[in-house]
Amino acid sequence: MDVSAPNEAAIGLVDRVQILWKRGSEDTSRAAFESVLEELGIAVGNKAWTDGSDVIGTAFEMAIPKSERRLLGQYFTPIDIGRVMARWVLADSPSLLLDPGCGSGSLLIAASHESIAGTHMLGIDVDPLAVLMATENMRLRSLRNTTIRCSNFLLEDLEEQPDAVICNPPYTRNQLMSSDEKSLIHLGFSERLGTNFNRQASMHVLFLLRALEVSSAGARLAFLTPSNWMDTKSARLIKDYLLESSSVEAIVNISASELLFDHANTTASITLIKKGVRSKFQTRVLQSNSVEGRDIDQLLDNPDAGDNVQLSTDAKWSRGPVKSLTGQPLGELANVRRGLATGCNAFFVISESTRRKWNIGLSSLRPCISSPKKMHMLTLDEPAFQALSTDTPKWLFSPRKPRSSGPLADYLLEGQKTFAVESRYLVMQRVKAKRPWYDLETNFDAPIVMSYLNKSSVSFMRNLIGAVPLNNWIAILPRNGVDPDQLVEALRSPQFIVTLKEHAREYGNGLWKIEPSEIQNLRLPDSFSFDI
Repeated sequence: MDVSAPNEAAIGLVDRVQILWKRGSEDTSRAAFESVLEELGIAVGNKAWTDGSDVIGTAFEMAIPKSERRLLGQYFTPIDIGRVMARWVLADSPSLLLDPGCGSGSLLIAASHESIAGTHMLGIDVDPLAVLMATENMRLRSLRNTTIRCSNFLLEDLEEQPDAVICNPPYTRNQLMSSDEKSLIHLGFSERLGTNFNRQASMHVLFLLRALEVSSAGARLAFLTPSNWMDTKSARLIKDYLLESSSVEAIVNISASELLFDHANTTASITLIKKGVRSKFQTRVLQSNSVEGRDIDQLLDNPDAGDNVQLSTDAKWSRGPVKSLTGQPLGELANVRRGLATGCNAFFVISESTRRKWNIGLSSLRPCISSPKKMHMLTLDEPAFQALSTDTPKWLFSPRKPRSSGPLADYLLEGQKTFAVESRYLVMQRVKAKRPWYDLETNFDAPIVMSYLNKSSVSFMRNLIGAVPLNNWIAILPRNGVDPDQLVEALRSPQFIVTLKEHAREYGNGLWKIEPSEIQNLRLPDSFSFDI
């Protein structure tokens, strides 16, 4: 039987596996699993099981909507990557290997293929369905040196003290965590460790922190996480804790062109850690252009591969040393900020055809720069603005003192009824500040705008008509005496664009972005000189 066949067959069984999501009794769910396995033709001892293919996890990913899995951050680990991580954490023959977010058990399966005589494996997960999947995976592979337990790793005590941790933690952003759960998690860290970590830290970062806390001295930890956390300000204190309590042996960054997870547009890194007082050696930062386990193993085994980096709390960890330009810092020449967040673009940003439909006068509108896909010109002047199609959103609804009746009053009522604008978060903040709910901040001029989220090249647009950029753009406001035309030429220079991308945060599928505060710190090529 072809090893890939179970995964292909699982795709055709989506309707069948939907039974799992109903979360019936354990007996009902177990019967559903066994029925799926029977239809796949996979029996105990089949090559698909002994090779490590996670049929249950794959069927689950195909059957359960992405939006549902996203709430728990469930993205299961490819077997090749799991075995790389397992080989490293098992090198010291640990007595207890912990996977604190085991999901369907992919990493425990990977570990079972390595030499682990005398090592007990403990998998825990907050999701009862995940626990059932992992339990079935272990049972069908006859892995008797394994315990699977339903537990909240971040909130509940762990009696055991593992000397090895392998983890692909939930990829849940802090915004998707309930405020009560977030408060309890951070209160626990504060009471136990005496440190108030940033509440914007994502779930996977908190898992790493907790794993360091509960593991024994000398423990090996291998974590598969998005690369981005290593570059965020919210992880500053956590990186500090990591550097004080452990030795980061290596960071393997997977190329942004390689999507590690079929259903997640994110770059990934494998961080290899030894818990204990940090020695003075440097960390190896490796860049892998492959997700093949043998290729990553070769990188780890080659002492000359990668960069030796002295990690610090302030530095970005998702890349090796980056060479900077030597010209003037952009922050000396311009202010850099995000464009305008309206709170409801569908209402506040309108096309010419919508303007005519509601008979809204131009005195209540301002030109705006909406989607980069719609506005991709190098220069936005009056002819270019007028040439936009009548269906292109290009007007910002910004009434001054609307009357109680007439076109403006009618359109404001439309916002309240159809769009429920007043219930939007940003709109409510205006009301709390004792401003009219429709009162947008439009009192800034952005002669230059830069696209915020980019795939290959970045767009710098010269804005000649005072159009207000939305927050999918970055606004660059030259200081007094700085010529915008000369500045945009410097920004478009090949040297600056290379520097920009080297300092940017990468996502899967080639997407990247960089924040305004980071752009301000970049230097321009020294071939450009500005007198201010």
